[in-house]
Amino acid sequence: MANEEDEKQTMKAEADRLLFAYLEATEEYMRLKSELEDVMKQGYLGISKARYTMGVAFVSDLQYDTEMTALATVDTDIKDGCNVYQTVRKQACRTPSKENTKTAEPSEQSGVRKRRSDKNESDEKVEDNLVSGHVEEVEPVDKNPTIHDPLRWFGVLVPSSLRSAQGSFINAVDRCSELSSLQNRCQSLQQQYVQLLPQIC
Repeated sequence: MANEEDEKQTMKAEADRLLFAYLEATEEYMRLKSELEDVMKQGYLGISKARYTMGVAFVSDLQYDTEMTALATVDTDIKDGCNVYQTVRKQACRTPSKENTKTAEPSEQSGVRKRRSDKNESDEKVEDNLVSGHVEEVEPVDKNPTIHDPLRWFGVLVPSSLRSAQGSFINAVDRCSELSSLQNRCQSLQQQYVQLLPQIC
């Protein structure tokens, strides 16, 4: 009988711990949500100021890059039985990389034009390898494009309000990852508390 009472007291203490942890996570969730609303307001206000300064036509979706690449990705990890999200950022280049800007090398005989052939050198190498039975390893081509700062879409000298808006939206993305992690934690704590509640009643 004493063992049952001790076990019941232990379950009650665990239920209290889960309830307090749930309330703390909920309070943190509400605080981060309020911060997210504030930074989003600051970001949209900065865009409005930039459009007023530069003109509506110069700050719109018409300036978006046709081959835009995300500067932030989200990594997922499991902690305490629930998913945790973390934002991983890539460094944006403000100037084109040297690898992408290749200059054409002048030919040794500049006065003589090379006759254009229907087959390029790579095709000729493939045919020679097929005939000889030799297999040559092909080096993988790096297809990762250079990531430029999105502010460059709107010009070189952009107003400070546009830079401030960019910083606000960057903070908003981080807040979204934290909010998603906290939401998963709240759901996990709630599920554990509901499963434990019938055993102590």
